[in-house]
Amino acid sequence: MTDKQAGGLAAAVQNTLSELGRTFAAFLKAPRALWGVNIPYVFEGLVYFGLLTILGKFCAENLILSDVHAGWVYGGVTGGITFAMLLFGGVSDKIGVRVSLALSLAVMMLGYILLALSGTMALGRGMGSLMFFVMAGGLLLIVVAYGLYMPAAYAGVKRYTNPQTAAIGYAVIYGLMNLGAFVSGFISSGSRKAFVSQFPPNGLAAVFWIYAAIMLFSVLLTLLLITRRVDARAVERVARETRAMNTEEQNRAADAKAAAAEKKVAARVPMGLFYLLLSLAALGLGLAILNRVGRLNLPWPLVFAILGFAVLGAGWEFLRRRPDHPFRDGRFVFFIFILIPVQTLFAHNWLTIPYYLDRAFAGSGVSRYFEVFSNLNPILIFILSPLIAALTIRSNVYRMMIAGTRPCGSRASCSGWPRSPPRARPASTWASASSPGS
Repeated sequence: MTDKQAGGLAAAVQNTLSELGRTFAAFLKAPRALWGVNIPYVFEGLVYFGLLTILGKFCAENLILSDVHAGWVYGGVTGGITFAMLLFGGVSDKIGVRVSLALSLAVMMLGYILLALSGTMALGRGMGSLMFFVMAGGLLLIVVAYGLYMPAAYAGVKRYTNPQTAAIGYAVIYGLMNLGAFVSGFISSGSRKAFVSQFPPNGLAAVFWIYAAIMLFSVLLTLLLITRRVDARAVERVARETRAMNTEEQNRAADAKAAAAEKKVAARVPMGLFYLLLSLAALGLGLAILNRVGRLNLPWPLVFAILGFAVLGAGWEFLRRRPDHPFRDGRFVFFIFILIPVQTLFAHNWLTIPYYLDRAFAGSGVSRYFEVFSNLNPILIFILSPLIAALTIRSNVYRMMIAGTRPCGSRASCSGWPRSPPRARPASTWASASSPGS
């Protein structure tokens, strides 16, 4: 390493530490309502990544499913959360951030209780058993809860930050989520080993009970930190700070927009056809499952035709009734869906790595604490993201995204990028990394 490179790295480390210090100081000075969003988000990240890490082992050893069928369960959870956010993303705007956060966390708690019950009670084993349906019911509640929780959490950050502190707010919430994910490995492995005799065969049911208790604590914490009075004070403070930062022209435009919003009468949009198609999609999915397990003998083209028509029709009808929905923006849709292959690779953090560490290193400490080793990636994100951001602060954002996802067979294959004009961007780019589940 040359002196120039060493100096650049040292400066980047120093900038990162300074940024972390400023971020922590800003967090302490933030409205208490923002604490009510950020602190429960740590516990949410803990239980979510903890669930994904052990769900495969639970399906294989407790429910006695094959790895293929366990993969279906994983796909149903992660894909279901994405679909649920499309359905419930706007609910928090109607019922408020505080109610949305508390309600979604409470529903998550019920979901984890059902998961724990499925592994605690003698309900049979295998797909089609009562244990499977209790587990599926718990996972469904968790999926629906996340469809409400994730948009509400980010709406809360926007609600309780001004234009200058918004970037820090989003950086903190993403960083804390990864910190919680890392901690989940220690909680899961320790609880599993401590309660293996009370919750055979592996103590995983005890982990779900602990996650349910953590969710109960998160609900109480949310209600305690985000009271109606605290919410009103935070909104007033942010509005006052924002008006002080804006120009007079910007304030007049904001006032005009607010006045127009108050006069606008919200028309009830008929969604009957959408819900009909959604029900048809659920029917098609049920037929596909029954066909796969051998309970029915329908032609597969017919099953897929019903499912595909219903899903596409429901999506079209939903977007037709929602003119302001982001998915009506073609460029936005392209940008989101072009990242699916990247997310597919990232999904192996819970689809492959926990299995590999648990089975390939059987009998070793790696296997006994496979949750800890599976969740090293979040702590690396927590530490390295601000450091890499500081090193590449003057780089073109899109070229960095391409470089980060490009396979490098040799040093030359990732070198020689044409230098582009420097583009300033904040060093606080934890939120730019892609999440789980997120």
